[in-house]
Amino acid sequence: MSYKICITGDSWGCGEWTFTKEHGYTVTHFGLEHFFRYPIYGSNIASYQVVNVSRPGSDNLSSVTRLIPELEIQDFQFIFWFVSEPLRQIERSGLDGNVLDSFNRIGVDYQTISHISYDNILDWNSRFMIESLHKANELGKKIYCIGSTTKLDESLFNQFPNLVCYVPSLAEFLYNDFKHPKIWQSRWLDYIEDKLTVETLDKFVEDKKVQDSLHDKKYADLFFPDGQHPNRFGFKHLHDKIVKELF
Repeated sequence: MSYKICITGDSWGCGEWTFTKEHGYTVTHFGLEHFFRYPIYGSNIASYQVVNVSRPGSDNLSSVTRLIPELEIQDFQFIFWFVSEPLRQIERSGLDGNVLDSFNRIGVDYQTISHISYDNILDWNSRFMIESLHKANELGKKIYCIGSTTKLDESLFNQFPNLVCYVPSLAEFLYNDFKHPKIWQSRWLDYIEDKLTVETLDKFVEDKKVQDSLHDKKYADLFFPDGQHPNRFGFKHLHDKIVKELF
């Protein structure tokens, strides 16, 4: 049977990453896309057509927006979205010149806040997540969501009939003993760090330890070589789950 598949998301949607002398930090295997393009299970599924609009560092709103022109020109039987940490919306607005825009959209008056608590961060994380889920749901297409740098809250998906919380945390799916940090840290922190309380920073340290633990040797078989993204073997596990359960 022939399937058209679309993949969107962040660097996890791009595949396996490592440092090379020739190209620096780069994709060395196209991950889920590769296994769809070059199936090894037989000729009966050898006709997958794949469009991958994932981009490294992508925030969730951008990942959803990139789907729009693709959906205008063709139909897909399956759409997979690697969902990144929602707080990247802060960085996106900062790069556009006004970090307040992202907070205004979720109903937060950031200018009046002098100290940012960990509870503030958890609340904003949820609000930004709901914002991007709304936008994805409005596309009117069934989208299978895979938590990459964020762990998806399955309870949020009840209000979005077009979205499937397929793999809440890819890291947790690959390793039963890994517990995804509540907050995944990246460049969005640069825009709010001057208002963080000491207590918030202490909790961030604990979250970061968990995040960086993917560099540990015990996770090397599926997260080597960079310790930040699944490698080709990790993506093979995800591919096998999808083929078994959905195709």
